[in-house]
Amino acid sequence: MAVKRTSHPDPDGILAAQLSGRAIYLARAGGSIAEAVEDLRAMASGQGDPARQARSRRARPADPTPKPCFRSDLLALEAGLMGGWWAANPGGQQGDRMVAVGLLVMAGADLDLIPASFALGHQRGSR
Repeated sequence: MAVKRTSHPDPDGILAAQLSGRAIYLARAGGSIAEAVEDLRAMASGQGDPARQARSRRARPADPTPKPCFRSDLLALEAGLMGGWWAANPGGQQGDRMVAVGLLVMAGADLDLIPASFALGHQRGSR
């Protein structure tokens, strides 16, 4: 399968990867579910990690563009991909992935979008 290469970063792809990684981290950390969901909601709203934002503000001037809207589509994409992959590989020691899926859904994933990405995740996991 050919991979599309671009000369510029894909902000949606970057945020989706960050949401996925953060959800897995929070699932493994085993802290408060409410705090984990709030953390993911903040990321999906473009707020992200306050400490990281403070560092980046010092490095460059404030961006005058408006903040991005809440990305329930990216939460759904990652929840579906992760859940579909797990469904194709249930024997593995990946229970934390299902907890991460639950956190992404609780954070506000668009439930109507999950089945399509679930099918894609299942297809990828079956290879």
